[in-house]
Amino acid sequence: MIFAMPTIDGKLAAHFGHARDFEFIKVEDGKITSKEIAIPPGYEPGVLPTWLNSKKVDKVIVGGMGTRAVGYFNKFGIDIIYGKSSETPEKVVNDYLKGDLEARENFCDH
Repeated sequence: MIFAMPTIDGKLAAHFGHARDFEFIKVEDGKITSKEIAIPPGYEPGVLPTWLNSKKVDKVIVGGMGTRAVGYFNKFGIDIIYGKSSETPEKVVNDYLKGDLEARENFCDH
């Protein structure tokens, strides 16, 4: 399973489209097996979801995301999880794996 998270300064970004980079975390047998940071392509509608789909991402953890992006992820069958934006990606994934990730609502409405 591959998780992708938009990040700013090593923490989960509050808004999907404002990320400076993305951290990819691969999980096998309930444990983190690898991490990678990549700079996303330019921000245009549909570009980031298409890019993440090409990287075989299963789940995206975000602070918030616009409805258009949600639609793209739904089309690709990628799960969206709304997490706490002040945490590191590794902590967020570990909390998710333990069932301790505090569920949040999407605060973005555009």
